[in-house]
Parts: sequence; structure tokens; C-alpha cells
Amino acid sequence: MSRRLIWAILAFAVGAAAVIFPPAWVFIATLAALCIALVLCAPTALLVMLLVLSPLRALIAAESDIVFALDIGQALLIVYLGVWLGHRI
Repeated sequence: MSRRLIWAILAFAVGAAAVIFPPAWVFIATLAALCIALVLCAPTALLVMLLVLSPLRALIAAESDIVFALDIGQALLIVYLGVWLGHRI
């Protein structure tokens, strides 16, 4: 398959999802898919996300009624170490 066809199918899928689902969900899902693709290409990209999102711990602790076992920085660190180990093996 040519790259143009792959990009056209991807654009159609995101557009169809935008029609079916609420826009916020589509945005979050698209952003998550891009982050996963970026991490699979370069595991150090997750380290940058870890450094950017880790300070959200204070906001989540102040605003959320749910108590999480791990904060976002710890969860991302575990994911980063797993992806890094997967690339090394």
C-alpha cells in the first residue's frame, strides 16, 4: 500500500470518529495514539512527557476526590522503564 492511501484511511477514520464520538474523546484518543506511536519510535520521548506531566500530581491531588495508588509521574516512569527495557531486549 502506498503511504498516501494509509494517510487517507487514517484521516477518514479520525474524521468518522469525530462524527460519532464527542470531540473531546476524539482529541484525547488521537493525542494518545500519537504519543504511543512516538514512544514506539523513540523511547526517550516518553521521558520528556514524564518531565512535563509529573508536576500535575499536585493538581490531581487537590482537585480529584479519587485517591490513586501511584501519581502520574510514577506511572509514567514505570511505563518508560518498561518501554526502554523492551527496546533493549
